[in-house]
Amino acid sequence: RWPVRDGVVDLDGLAADISSVVAENQVPVGRCDAQSQIVSAGAERRLLVDAPPGTGKTWAACARVAALIESGTPASKIWMISFTRTAVSEIRSRIAGFASPQDAASIRISTLDAYAWALQSGFDGEATLSGSFDEGIAATLERVASDPDLQEYLARVRHLIVDEAQDIMGVRARLVAAIIGQLDEDTGVTVFADPAQAIYGFTEDEAGLGGGVSLLDLLPAGFDRTALEEVRRTRCPRLRELFLKTRRRVTSRSAVKE
Repeated sequence: RWPVRDGVVDLDGLAADISSVVAENQVPVGRCDAQSQIVSAGAERRLLVDAPPGTGKTWAACARVAALIESGTPASKIWMISFTRTAVSEIRSRIAGFASPQDAASIRISTLDAYAWALQSGFDGEATLSGSFDEGIAATLERVASDPDLQEYLARVRHLIVDEAQDIMGVRARLVAAIIGQLDEDTGVTVFADPAQAIYGFTEDEAGLGGGVSLLDLLPAGFDRTALEEVRRTRCPRLRELFLKTRRRVTSRSAVKE
């Protein structure tokens, strides 16, 4: 029943009730077994993590960064690529709770488009922001394939974390794959993805740049596949079952389309 005051729904009371229910059913912060395996994996490991929403992906990613730093990986040589500026802001905020202020500031966290421009402008004094976004990404891709100085720079990275990989498509997927291809063999990569959440699988091929290919299709051999399967947002059995049923429907439809 909704709380009522003077014959009108008490919105403040309703909000308090909702907050109470959420707090009561939240899973306590901390590692589950799957998260622990990802966080503690060696810095040289290459992991492809199936990460449905609500399974603690962001927590695992940030805790993995902290574990890498603690085990000796310089923070400045850890790169994190996320899909949107909003996601980047959230990760930056969460990282602050896992690493020292100095280390948190040293980690390279950015969107792929921002990385692409930084690489392009950093190794091409005549680089300009012109053409479409995809054309700019393609120019960076070409430079990654042909510029020895840029290739040497990428080889200094000690661990790369890629977030929301299911939505990295087309020329952006090719760029990330090319960056991974330039990393040393002992440089680790952790890729978080959930194909059920993909929102750009319909992307058309813009200007022949390969719009339909996904990063998940381009990852090289050598990735160990693991999964975050425990729903961490709620302990309520009914909510968990609703989530799992919905996810099964989405993934089954995706399989049929393929």
